[in-house]
Amino acid sequence: MNSTVIKGSPREVAEKISRLGYDVVEAIVFDAAANVQQAKRNGTTGGIGGEGIGPDEDVFAEMAGLTASAPDADDSREAIYTRMPDE
Repeated sequence: MNSTVIKGSPREVAEKISRLGYDVVEAIVFDAAANVQQAKRNGTTGGIGGEGIGPDEDVFAEMAGLTASAPDADDSREAIYTRMPDE
């Protein structure tokens, strides 16, 4: 699966997505302005996400059911970017 980070205004993001040339099957959107406003209302630090998520909360918890997990897998950066002998 290909991943692309797109930044800009909502209009710019929409235009860039429309020019990608492939189907977009999932998107994660962070609204920085709404995050700051919500954090101020909640008295939290803000964290990541549009709902003032604090540093102890898991932003991606709702996607846990869609995540593959293998307890013995080496998912370190080095392992991910190093070719195996048969690749």
